[in-house]
Amino acid sequence: MRCPVLLAELIYRAVRPAACVASPLLPEEFNPGKRAYRSIREMGVSPANRRFARDVLISACRASLLKRHVSQLTTHQLTAFIGRHVDYDGAIEAERLFEEPRPLIFATPHYGAITVACAAAAHLLRQRKVLNVFFDKERHGLKLGAFFESAGIQASTLLGGLAGIRTALRALERGECLAILPDAFDDIDRTLVVPFFSRLLRVASGTASLALRSSALIVPAFAAPRHDFGLRITLALPSTHAVWPPTMNVKPSSQ
Repeated sequence: MRCPVLLAELIYRAVRPAACVASPLLPEEFNPGKRAYRSIREMGVSPANRRFARDVLISACRASLLKRHVSQLTTHQLTAFIGRHVDYDGAIEAERLFEEPRPLIFATPHYGAITVACAAAAHLLRQRKVLNVFFDKERHGLKLGAFFESAGIQASTLLGGLAGIRTALRALERGECLAILPDAFDDIDRTLVVPFFSRLLRVASGTASLALRSSALIVPAFAAPRHDFGLRITLALPSTHAVWPPTMNVKPSSQ
């Protein structure tokens, strides 16, 4: 196993110099950094960092490498990977949070190393809580569901409608956890603007609705590839329907 890990680490380290050369040359179709840069400029905002497009490309490539590596690990190997290559920071300790008796809703944006973070969280929650992930099989394909199941995650493709709400509420009533991407929405008129790590983020109202109809805590979270081989998950203070908007005074680590 050590040889594949060393190879993955070498490729991971090579991403930055390769992206420095490739980012200016890659067309927007193959460069998520350029797509993100264009979207921000269309809102009338200029990214402060001139290397923004390159840095987004680096992060996206590293996230893809981490996902590919984790998807090939056995349960024992995943345990070793999480212990060595995944760390947490933010306003609350992960172990303290995972011991919380109430159900948790992890709310994270659709960018970053989401799938690897879900695998790490599900592993730490084992024998305590079940983590449910809701995803769009039309957009992400069935391979994502297989990846989640191999990581011990209850994956569901029921995103919207009454069936999806019932599935999510039943999971919360059983004391289980949900991982939701609230900034993925189809109708901007049905969204809310909420604080997210000292910034404002437009999100669908479904996450707040689920928390209101259960005793669940909403935990803002963000996962980013580290500079070295691994993942950093930043957690903000949980919030309930009794405390809204939540107080969040930490920012995700920029990797």
